[in-house]
Amino acid sequence: MAMAMVMALFAVMPMTALASPNPTAANSAEFTDALSDVDDGGIITLTGSFNHNGIFVISKSFTIDLAGNDLTVEADGLAINIENAALTIKGPGTLSATSTFNCGVHVNGGTLINDGAIINAIAIDTSGNPLSELAAVYAHNGGNAAVSSATATGANSIGVVTEDADSSVMVSGNVTATGCAISAGPETSVIVTGNVNSTNLSSGYNAVDCRASIVSIGGNLTAAGSSSHGAVWSMVGNVTIGGNVVSGDVGIKAAYGGTVTIDGALSVPVGDKYIRIGFRSDTIKTPSDFTTPTTKYGYYTYTSAGTSGEEDPSTVWVKELPPPATTAPTSAPPATSTPPGTNVPQTNIPKTNVPQTAGQNTTSGQTVTNVPKTGENNVLKWTALLIGSMLLLAVLSVVYFRKRYSKSNETR
Repeated sequence: MAMAMVMALFAVMPMTALASPNPTAANSAEFTDALSDVDDGGIITLTGSFNHNGIFVISKSFTIDLAGNDLTVEADGLAINIENAALTIKGPGTLSATSTFNCGVHVNGGTLINDGAIINAIAIDTSGNPLSELAAVYAHNGGNAAVSSATATGANSIGVVTEDADSSVMVSGNVTATGCAISAGPETSVIVTGNVNSTNLSSGYNAVDCRASIVSIGGNLTAAGSSSHGAVWSMVGNVTIGGNVVSGDVGIKAAYGGTVTIDGALSVPVGDKYIRIGFRSDTIKTPSDFTTPTTKYGYYTYTSAGTSGEEDPSTVWVKELPPPATTAPTSAPPATSTPPGTNVPQTNIPKTNVPQTAGQNTTSGQTVTNVPKTGENNVLKWTALLIGSMLLLAVLSVVYFRKRYSKSNETR
């Protein structure tokens, strides 16, 4: 019995030694084993590119080193689920997480860290259920996620969702959604360095829904489609947009002390949908309804407390006004007019030989130089005539006196 126990101990030892706290994976099967074997704080290194059906990180934190490979995660439910743990994705390489019925990246009280990789979060609604709400990235209960892009396809799919205090999402690229692009709950934050685009915003939704939170967009915001709401809804929130805002319906809505700053222009279909302030949109601001003096240098200020008097003043700052509408000319220009910038051939006109004086322009446009002026010509003529007359007089005088001297000698 003792010998059997010893042999059994030695039989187990090699198997234990084969387990690695930092496993590698070249395919989905090896990756499944690696997720189970990796230690808390360990590293899984990929040695190839492959597809996988889901990553669940619960209570155990570790790193996935893509090592230049691509990892594609596709699932009907959660593609990547992190709960009370930290998952680090190390680049170079690309991780794409796609869900067709839930969230591409779901972080519940944990953290998704991007260390030099490309992380694409994708949600595709294939159910057609109007009650289903999918999200490319969903962070709640203090969860934090950093991704490269967020894409949500389907009327009820949302690009980025944050809920509960201290939750945050950082997107280093663009957010694109069929409907709502960003939904930020109280005491959360969403930062997007690229553009935000809602391609077909339906009634009742906003492209950016900011409720007592902070939303920062580095690029442009586009909200296409007709909606009873608008491109931005800021209720006690703080929204900043680094570029232009284009809306297919209402531009900006702000209430209960909400603020919106646009570092470009705001464009809407009609003027009375430019800015609406108040919970029930009871104050309408057209582009010309800005307040003077401005409360932010270099921006047009639109502010109001709402007619109910129960709200703190909300303010929208717009850096550039939309370009004025242009109207077509009522009549065609004269036939002889020439469009600006058109080269018109010149007719060769023979020049007339006209005496020029110094400093006078000729028909060719050249200035005549080294030509004596008229007054100078007269002086020269009279001077030459005077000198000639004096010389002639001197010669005649010499001849006269010589003849006379000769006659005097003959007489003597």
